Amino acid sequence: HWLLTGIELESLVLCDGPKRSGAWQRALAAGVCYRRLVGDFTETAQSLLRRLVGEEQQGAALLFARAKEMVAAIHAKESSLAAFIPAVKVLENVTSMAGAVAARKEETIVANNIIACLEERANDEDDGVVSSLALPCMYWDLLRLASVVLGRDAAKDTRVLSSFDVRGMGVLLSKFTFVTKSLEMQDQLDSKISPKELQDTRLALGEGLKRAFVAENSMKKSASIGRPKASTTGIYAANFARHSREDQERAVRMMLEY
Repeated sequence: HWLLTGIELESLVLCDGPKRSGAWQRALAAGVCYRRLVGDFTETAQSLLRRLVGEEQQGAALLFARAKEMVAAIHAKESSLAAFIPAVKVLENVTSMAGAVAARKEETIVANNIIACLEERANDEDDGVVSSLALPCMYWDLLRLASVVLGRDAAKDTRVLSSFDVRGMGVLLSKFTFVTKSLEMQDQLDSKISPKELQDTRLALGEGLKRAFVAENSMKKSASIGRPKASTTGIYAANFARHSREDQERAVRMMLEY
């Protein structure tokens, strides 16, 4: 709360010109309160993410509670500046993942939040520059969590259900390429990622892409039939993974009936 108040005061002193411009946001990021808030939110998101992938277990419940408090404090402040801070959005997504895992909710919730963190978006300068919400230091842990989701998909009886759609798999593969190329430029001996982990993740992503295409093709076939599908209206390939597991299963069953 107080850090966000400090950012608002810093914006009055440091920032000039229209909001959302590149120069305005760079000036905002130079403030002490901004850097402190970003550091705290990023550190909390990274720590919570590591616990989600099983790297650390101690203090998971306390960290989850702290993350929810931080997100709630930002929303309680109702400051428009929070929309300009990627670290806030990342912690919101990671907290949502943790909540879904703790409540044993659908895998699609975790999948959608992973893609929200990793997907590249153009900035507001219309200069062709794109960036992800998550910092590169978080890419591998997000990919590891995605591999867990893909592994659970593969364990299902049916092969036409996927937590990630084709677009989402494209985002994961793009970030996996980024990670592998970064490792090639570094000393492999200093890397904490083993060759086996890389290979296992590569295989999981390949299998996940195949499942995503199968699911998309199944939904296209179902949609092209043209007959009313009362409870599955609006479920198409582009947003297939965003629907509940029950809706996906119902849509596939109806497709098989025809």
